[in-house]
Amino acid sequence: MWPFSETARKSSPIEAPNVDRQSDLLAELGVIDAQLNILNHEALEFRRKHEIITDRFNQIVRMASPSMNGRASVEREWRGLLRQADKLLARRNEVLAEWSGLKTRWVA
Repeated sequence: MWPFSETARKSSPIEAPNVDRQSDLLAELGVIDAQLNILNHEALEFRRKHEIITDRFNQIVRMASPSMNGRASVEREWRGLLRQADKLLARRNEVLAEWSGLKTRWVA
């Protein structure tokens, strides 16, 4: 039988995969929440280790540094932790918005 004949096309239909986008988004949300928990734990340990006190905008007000030049490196690491948290929170909000959009589309 010729591979491109009509019978070959009819006998082997391509099925679309069954995708449940809501469950995929909830699973992704769980992964993001777990990453946020780990990052929060790291930030708390870092804050305790360097005795960091921040204002309400997370700017370092006071800290204990082992050397005179240590403040810059500690502040750089602190800013890195804050950037990671901001990225994860932004992604979490995107996933929640998409998930709630799917829920309202099915309800309405």
